[in-house]
Amino acid sequence: QLARQFAERPDVRYGITTMCVGLGMGGTVIWENPHYGSDSENDAAEVASRLTDSAADSAADNAADSAAADQIPHTTAGSSL
Repeated sequence: QLARQFAERPDVRYGITTMCVGLGMGGTVIWENPHYGSDSENDAAEVASRLTDSAADSAADNAADSAAADQIPHTTAGSSL
């Protein structure tokens, strides 16, 4: 989402990502928008289009992986096939 928003909003210079790891630990990354200062809306539209295409490819790959995983027998402790 942050990459897409950067492409759509070249007037925004920084973004932040945070994560909770647990047990009082966490992480933060401050990102600088590579599109900052870009006046071209065509550049933003092109990047957004590439991100959408990439997301669609990832979804197709995940669906294929999930279908393959469904064919693998699963067991849990104490059970048998």
